Amino acid sequence: SLKDGGYGGVEVCRLLLCLSNGTRGSANTRQPDVTHSYLSCTMKTFNKAIVERDATQLLHAYTFINDLCADSDVKSFVLTYPDFSTSLQNSMKSIDELCKVVPDDMGEPETSCLRYVLKFVTVLVNLDLYSLRSHHCQLVCLCMKSSRTCLPDALELFAAIVSQYRDEGALPRELISVISDGLPGLLVPPALEPGKAGLQWLQVVGALCESGETQERVLQEVTPDSFEDTLYGVLQYTSQNGPVGTETGVQCVIVACRTGLALAPLSRHWEAAFARMLAHHQVRKLLCACLASNNGTRRRQILQIIKHHYFPSD
Repeated sequence: SLKDGGYGGVEVCRLLLCLSNGTRGSANTRQPDVTHSYLSCTMKTFNKAIVERDATQLLHAYTFINDLCADSDVKSFVLTYPDFSTSLQNSMKSIDELCKVVPDDMGEPETSCLRYVLKFVTVLVNLDLYSLRSHHCQLVCLCMKSSRTCLPDALELFAAIVSQYRDEGALPRELISVISDGLPGLLVPPALEPGKAGLQWLQVVGALCESGETQERVLQEVTPDSFEDTLYGVLQYTSQNGPVGTETGVQCVIVACRTGLALAPLSRHWEAAFARMLAHHQVRKLLCACLASNNGTRRRQILQIIKHHYFPSD
């Protein structure tokens, strides 16, 4: 009854999924269990927890949907769930109310709630479902509103939204007009704590470079010096954090190289900055480590960067 009642049932769903995996294996998880039971319960919990400002239940909902999407056997079922769009639309008013709390008056519970809301929505956006594109303008506005209190998560959601249009090479006109208003604020580099929001800021800049119109805005708003300072600040911060830090450093270097490749042909200053980045000892070290690693995806990313660098016409 907890599971079917929705609220508080996410932990029960997780338990049922663990038991199912233990007996049948995740490859034999049944589609109706995921789409009708687990996801329905998770979306109900998400919507109700926002209204009740229950950070614990939002954390449960976020970690569960994130785990479902991380399992390749289960993710294909997640993609068939028909009610993401309706459910997200129903929760937008409550999310807006949460954002209306003045940042200075926001206590830890509200900040945590907003952070988990942003993380949850980022997981949904990364599913790349066409039905969710109608919400992108609203979600970009959410990024702008929440950036003062939850900068890393707001930037991550923003980068995820913009990245959905990478293959098209251009953003929809209505999305560009919404983005244009808040872009100068979002593109201010996180100078005080680059280690905490630097990767997400670099990802936003990188995502904006995938489209011609927003690429121009990057050239206007972001200086090569501030980009380099943020990159090196993140690398210095992550170098002290073991394997997790190394993984973050690698992501930063890949994003920075892709951005450098996009902007170097357009500006002498960016060309010089890109050359400096490639000569930086930590950047070189992480690029070499990726090429020599067992991670096929990482190797492919680095080889694509090298190919683009030497054979741009291809």
